[in-house]
Amino acid sequence: MSANGKEQIIHFLGEGTLLGIRSILNEETTNLKARALTPVSVCFLSKKSFFEILKDQNFIRQLLGTFAEYLKATDDRIVIMGQNKIVQRLAHFLIKIHDDFGEDTLGNLKLYLKREDMASYIGVTIESTIRMLKVFERKGLILIQGKTLKILDIGELKNISKGFRF
Repeated sequence: MSANGKEQIIHFLGEGTLLGIRSILNEETTNLKARALTPVSVCFLSKKSFFEILKDQNFIRQLLGTFAEYLKATDDRIVIMGQNKIVQRLAHFLIKIHDDFGEDTLGNLKLYLKREDMASYIGVTIESTIRMLKVFERKGLILIQGKTLKILDIGELKNISKGFRF
């Protein structure tokens, strides 16, 4: 939640991700919150236990690798938000959700997202997001049925996300 009271989605975290690590290392209270969009299993690790595990060199290497992945994802997202058009951001977002969370047995994205969550993540208005989703659907790239979304042409979405088409 920002100082002006607006919510901004900064990450969609999947299986095996860490949450709260920055706060524990920096000894700061977080200004972030998390909301589960699917059923989750959570493992709580006390600060004492965490610092005990830090004595293991293999754990430290894995942790540093995870930090590097988070930094790269954040760097990539900053470039996308700063340089890409709305159509590219939405295409990239749909690909990311597809790749990170997969499809159900019917081919629909496993992760259901409200349009306002999509808009918050890609940094545009809900109206712009809805308009662009309708364009993607008219072009045969996606299919929206009620609350489900199916990607029909991921190759074309990848082209759009790179700025090659549209």
